[in-house]
Amino acid sequence: LLIAIAGNSQLASLFPTMRVHLLRLQTQSYRSSDARNSDVDDFAAVARAVLAGDVAAAERASAAHDKRVLKALLEMPEEAFPLATSK
Repeated sequence: LLIAIAGNSQLASLFPTMRVHLLRLQTQSYRSSDARNSDVDDFAAVARAVLAGDVAAAERASAAHDKRVLKALLEMPEEAFPLATSK
């Protein structure tokens, strides 16, 4: 829905190729319930900002989520990414 609201055709074509959902499934067992709850809180913050029409707040909330998730991914053990480490 957020991609549709953005009205950005580049984003609409790029997002499906990112395979975010596969990464989420692959790393799920390495994340705590607190981390998953934080995701829900992050998504709620973005949604509230979008519904309020506050673009800057939506961007901040989205960037904060991305930063937190990237940090968590970088801290995961190599075994969380078997395809990247197998030969």
